[in-house]
Amino acid sequence: MKKLAICFLAILISANFLSAQKGNEEPVKVPNIPIDKETKLITYTKVLTIAGTKEELYKKALSWFNTFYKNPKDVIKEQNETDNKILGKHRFNFNNPPDKKGSTAYAGILQYSIYAYAKDGRVKYEIKDFNLKDASYHPIEYWLDKTSQKYTTKCDYYLLELDTKINEVIADFEKFMKTTEQKTNDNW
Repeated sequence: MKKLAICFLAILISANFLSAQKGNEEPVKVPNIPIDKETKLITYTKVLTIAGTKEELYKKALSWFNTFYKNPKDVIKEQNETDNKILGKHRFNFNNPPDKKGSTAYAGILQYSIYAYAKDGRVKYEIKDFNLKDASYHPIEYWLDKTSQKYTTKCDYYLLELDTKINEVIADFEKFMKTTEQKTNDNW
């Protein structure tokens, strides 16, 4: 009976400790995540107006893929010069929220697809198909649904991390596409 009382007391104390830990998490301000109206999936997309033919813009977008990603041959899954379309699939590690000491722990791998389309004077990008790398396909849209059984407060932190990383990709792509190439003077 004494052992049973000690076990019960230990469980009660650990449950109280765990609930106290949960309450100490600082709320994270969730960024405005873009959702496609038709698919209801997270989708970052924009059309850029840039001077150039569709062929020139396609080559420039392909050049961005080859310079931005460390292993472009692994990222680029489709290069269609006829349709001026590039499809890339990339992944990155994401972390759990920082603990009291400020250190973060690995949470998993997030995958996404990035499309670039070129037309005369315009380039469109789409970044979508976000999912957790696992044995099967796990879309991450439940991170947005606070009523989901899978939702935890960590999901807000994951969304912040996702938005930060994807906005870095977008900023680099837009900057690269908008810069004009300097022609070198070969007459020397």
